[in-house]
Parts: sequence; C-alpha cells; structure tokens
Amino acid sequence: MIDIKGTNEFHEHVDEEWCSILVKTGVYQPGTVPKHEPRATVDTVLDAVKWGMGRSRKAALREMEIFKDRVEVKGE
Repeated sequence: MIDIKGTNEFHEHVDEEWCSILVKTGVYQPGTVPKHEPRATVDTVLDAVKWGMGRSRKAALREMEIFKDRVEVKGE
C-alpha cells in the first residue's frame, strides 16, 4: 500500500490534483482497512481506468461551464 501513501503525499507538492486508487488485486485483503486511505477503491484495473476517466470528464465539463459563462456567443 506504499503506492497509495506516495500518491497522497505527492499530491501535496504539485499543482495538479492526484488521486490514489486501490485496486482489489494483489496484496489486497478483503475486510481490511488500508493504513493509507485511497481516494477510490475499485475491483479491477479497468474499473480504475473508468473511474479516472469519469473524474476527468466531470472536471472538463465543469471547466467548459466556467468558460462558457465568460465567452459571449455570437447570435445570442
């Protein structure tokens, strides 16, 4: 679970938002609580990718809404 700790600590030193994801494979033990809390816990690597893509999509949509409010659309 050292990867989760590293991601959580690295997040504090960069401008971008980093998110730790625990994938329930490898050393994961069902019913245990990780020493370092991840942002998300998923069953498979594909689920982790989907979670990250969904998170990025939501952020992009929020940015588009902010930008749309700043730009005057011709014809309106």
